[in-house]
Amino acid sequence: MDKTINTSINIIGSIPDYQFIYDVLHQLSKNTSENEINESVIQKNLYSIRTEESRRRFLRGVKSAFWQFKNKNHELLIRSLFRSDGLENTKRFSLFWMLGINNTLFENITTNAFITAYLSGRVQIKNDEIVAYLNHFRENNKVVKEWSDYTIDKAASKYLTFLKKIDFVKGRQKKEFNYIQIDDTSVIFFIYLLRAIAPDQHDILKNRYIDFIFIEKNNLPIVLKRTKYSDFFNIQSTGKNLIIDLRYNFGEIINVISSRS
Repeated sequence: MDKTINTSINIIGSIPDYQFIYDVLHQLSKNTSENEINESVIQKNLYSIRTEESRRRFLRGVKSAFWQFKNKNHELLIRSLFRSDGLENTKRFSLFWMLGINNTLFENITTNAFITAYLSGRVQIKNDEIVAYLNHFRENNKVVKEWSDYTIDKAASKYLTFLKKIDFVKGRQKKEFNYIQIDDTSVIFFIYLLRAIAPDQHDILKNRYIDFIFIEKNNLPIVLKRTKYSDFFNIQSTGKNLIIDLRYNFGEIINVISSRS
């Protein structure tokens, strides 16, 4: 059974104040003890979350969604980001990327429904579209096949709620797309993230998460060859390939980015 196909998006979408997420990740990045984290986010209730059980559930959800790693370099990169001051936009994008990496259901919805709709030039996406995709997914997946219609509807709703809270969409019933423009720092971080999670895959166009950068594949070589990125990685583009070699290691890139921003 694929444990990354689950309804953790329901937990993440239900967190009322996303500062809760950023603060937990900041504490985890500094190796703060379990007792200290529990005291700050559960006992003190700094985020006005109504019940202790909800606070504990949200804490478990954050760890499951954002604090799982493919390898040591992946962990080092994420730790460096959330231990740093600033880079708020990159941290916001990283929530989207990390949830996609750690949760196959979120990845599938994003790739096959959300990004497809966004890159097609449409102005909005409806909850019904996410439900329709999940119903289709349910037909061919043993885990999702056992879900009720209520579970499907809730997962779709919380998926869009998450996107709204990270400012990718706006609106109540019908979600309109915000213009998702990734800043230079986040582009650099994303490239390092792809190389961290798939160290043997130098051709990033073959990476399963490449569409999460919201740039058409045909335009990506043009974008990444801009002079402003040349200090951070080397690029070789041969038609259908986009080979990238990094100039910095995963432990130092955040400090380099921060010093230049």
